[in-house]
Amino acid sequence: MQRFRFLSFLLLALAATVSIVSCGGVKPLPDDGSRFAVRQGGRVGFIDRAGKLVIQPQFGSSIDPAEGLIGVSTGKLWGFIDTSGKQVVAPKFKDVGPFDGDLAPAQVEGSAGYIDRSGKWVIEPQYTAARKFSGKLAAVKLNGKWGFLDPQGKLAIQAEFSFTRDFSEGLAVAADDGGKRGFIDPTGKWKIDPQFKDAYSFHGGLAAVQKEDGTWGFIDPSGNFVIPATYYGAQSFSGQYAAVRVGAYWGFIDRKNQVVVKPAYDFVGKFSDGLAPVQAPHQKWGYVNTTGDIKIKPQFDRADAFFHGLAAVTLNKKGYGYIGTDGHWIWKPSF
Repeated sequence: MQRFRFLSFLLLALAATVSIVSCGGVKPLPDDGSRFAVRQGGRVGFIDRAGKLVIQPQFGSSIDPAEGLIGVSTGKLWGFIDTSGKQVVAPKFKDVGPFDGDLAPAQVEGSAGYIDRSGKWVIEPQYTAARKFSGKLAAVKLNGKWGFLDPQGKLAIQAEFSFTRDFSEGLAVAADDGGKRGFIDPTGKWKIDPQFKDAYSFHGGLAAVQKEDGTWGFIDPSGNFVIPATYYGAQSFSGQYAAVRVGAYWGFIDRKNQVVVKPAYDFVGKFSDGLAPVQAPHQKWGYVNTTGDIKIKPQFDRADAFFHGLAAVTLNKKGYGYIGTDGHWIWKPSF
């Protein structure tokens, strides 16, 4: 099945010793139930938004928390804990994905199905790959092709596509046998005919697509270009802004195709909490605001987007920690 490991590069860091440090008088963020993976002695534990270690490091790896549950591995098997660290589903699966509602994908012996919050099979393992539910449908792979299941286990869209992305805003990216990508509706019918070299999901009514000549633009749900395909690269919109590549460098535009951050960066992440991680040529990573001003100076080897007020960063290639939106350490790497 498709793997759902903690998506950030940060969990790939070698066992790093980290510690909580003073926030310099900054008021800690209240606990909203969010949990952030940290490593100590080669084991994974979790902190809250204030940097408090709420689940002791004891796991081999983890996936992103979802619906109040966190997939964790103990040895070679996976199960689930809640946000307090209590075991909810014993480790007995070869792989798991995040919950959406009451269902999560899980794998045993090469076959994937879906379990409920108690760990019982609701949809028996019978697919070669399975992704999390997105709304009322989940992508599954059968006989080399992708289709979509409903929560009752019925194949709502037959497995006939060479590639799919999850449904978003009522449409899903899908590819025909020739690899061209378009968008299907929840019945499996083409809403936007396959014609693109690549395509990302809709966010806020716009989707980034790549034409056969390699250029990128943004279309609406009818398939009309709202932002012309004039860019050499593009990412999905995050709120009001999307990253685009002009020549060799990345910057950001708004929904009216106006440049808000001048293309000047080798790499960028998405905007969240008013900030986006960026890396200028021959510099380290820092963060800019929506007008392009540097708000957190370049100093990190890698930097992730903010999530619930925290961003994961690596420093001096010796581990990772978390910072707040003003750049202060929530969980600081120690060397």
